[in-house]
Amino acid sequence: PSPGLQREGDAVRVNLQLPGLEVRYTTDGSEPTLASELVHGPIRTPLTVRAAAFAPDGRRSAVATLGDR
Repeated sequence: PSPGLQREGDAVRVNLQLPGLEVRYTTDGSEPTLASELVHGPIRTPLTVRAAAFAPDGRRSAVATLGDR
């Protein structure tokens, strides 16, 4: 499953239904990859966020996108 994204003020909160997956994100419009930033908490940015969950074997979920305000 793709991660859920919700804007709260100047931050984007990310949640994921399944444990054991990493969520990585971009703010430049590109597709998230294993080299993208790892989500450690709220993402502080006014830009569009694209996020995806990654399994330990590198498989990626669908990409979730939340546009700027």
